[in-house]
Amino acid sequence: MGAGALYLVAKYRVNTCYQPDLQGEDGTPAFVRDGGGCRSPHESIAVSDPVSVQFVDRNFGAPTRFSFRDTAPIPMNVSDLSLQVVFRGHLGQEQDAIAVSTLNVAEPNYFAVGNITDYVFDDAVNVYRKIPYNLNTTDVTLNTVQFALRDPAMGSPLATLTDMHGGEHAQLAFITDRVTTKIWLRSTSTPQYLQYDNVPWQLNEFSYDESGLSPVYGRTCAVINQRGQWRQIAYHYAQLTYGVVPRDANADDDVVGIPNGPTLKGLHPKYEAGCPTNVPPGSGGLLDLSVLQPAYMTGTQKQWAITY
Repeated sequence: MGAGALYLVAKYRVNTCYQPDLQGEDGTPAFVRDGGGCRSPHESIAVSDPVSVQFVDRNFGAPTRFSFRDTAPIPMNVSDLSLQVVFRGHLGQEQDAIAVSTLNVAEPNYFAVGNITDYVFDDAVNVYRKIPYNLNTTDVTLNTVQFALRDPAMGSPLATLTDMHGGEHAQLAFITDRVTTKIWLRSTSTPQYLQYDNVPWQLNEFSYDESGLSPVYGRTCAVINQRGQWRQIAYHYAQLTYGVVPRDANADDDVVGIPNGPTLKGLHPKYEAGCPTNVPPGSGGLLDLSVLQPAYMTGTQKQWAITY
């Protein structure tokens, strides 16, 4: 392939029940699984601006950045998503040829963090208590929180938060390919939390099953309510200095979901199948954040600084 242009084309349907706070995601009362009532009936496309190239050969591997205009973006509520790289230009004897390569990718995955150090877990009654729980209890300020999909030693983190106080939270969405994904989650604070490096991420995708009497449309892993917010996967920074963490030396794995501190054993109060850290509201225990009252208040959400 000689001189020409590359385009990125997104082909997709949408979750018509979607709302920005995820109240229209699978797992909420507004979402309709049976019959596929939340799946758009028609496919749509979004096309990026062109990227000029002098050639494309078998060894072409230069990282290429495609930009979608604000007037025609890949929507947040995208479903059934595939990406096509389209070349248009000189190909052999043809002056205006077209070649296409297609990749099926995972729909947006939602990742959230929350600073719940404005509460202390009391294992005597298996509930959280609002601080000040005693005269010494204070919340922890997270000076920075960094999220990445590759080793930060290879470059800047994908997203960063600063000055995250107790009772604050943040969420982002990202699209990636369907291979096993690893995440890096690092923070700075006093006391210092351990870091999550190279942790396997379970991608959650939409599916449309027409094998039964009625089609079923849904996510691999439904969202759940955590402290008044609908979450797909979330990591929560809990108190390390105050309160008592229950233990069970006979439990199998460490709990993933509350970064660091002591090893958290025996805190598996009925995970939903295939959805680690997603504890159904009302189950009780350290990871049931639906009991934190009041929920996150208006204005406590933080905005990520994104590095492209």
